[in-house]
Amino acid sequence: MTPFSATRRRALGLGLAAVAAAGLAACSVGDPAPTDHFYRLNVNIPAGVSVPGPPAEGKALVQPFDAAGVLNQRALLWTENGVELQQYSYHFWAEPPAQLFQKATAGAVRAANVFEAVVEPSFRARPDWIVRGRIRNLEVIGPSGEESAVRGARVALTMMVTDPDDERVLLDRDYEESVTVPTGTVSAAAAAIGAATEGILARFLQDLAQVDLTKRNALRRSTDRRR
Repeated sequence: MTPFSATRRRALGLGLAAVAAAGLAACSVGDPAPTDHFYRLNVNIPAGVSVPGPPAEGKALVQPFDAAGVLNQRALLWTENGVELQQYSYHFWAEPPAQLFQKATAGAVRAANVFEAVVEPSFRARPDWIVRGRIRNLEVIGPSGEESAVRGARVALTMMVTDPDDERVLLDRDYEESVTVPTGTVSAAAAAIGAATEGILARFLQDLAQVDLTKRNALRRSTDRRR
């Protein structure tokens, strides 16, 4: 190899290295990576909604909600046509929806003084009442998932209250609420989902106020408690 040829090879190598470095530098000064956003389900306890008379005797267990497939994933869902659901890439619930709705329902039932006590899923003893729920719709409505073109939010739940002592179903009803989002942002849609949930819980408590929560099988319940 001649000295001239070696010099040219070194120059070519240095040139390629410079081009690569320039490319990396260009990438490093590009647009920053999108930021992840996390949302709580903020639900204000419905004002003025309570069960008349004394609370039902015993402890009520509010279970985590049933939610199938993507409905229990933390990524917020959006839809344009009400049929196809897609996930946002950078917008998430702070907890799985099953837990978020369980906590919201427990807080509302406790504030409304429906039962003597409301217990969480970690409660080990046999409850006197069981409150269940199922998430049917939980979605942001907007064109093409654009983060600034949201039109509204929709929540649909099934709520059930049972007496485990005699396997009575005291309440089993579907609820749905839709809320518009005038500002058009995903964060506003998350707040709208909270508002829709408030409306559903208010209607649920009103319906529950019409239910006879008298224990029919008091003897069996007393026997179970002594075990």
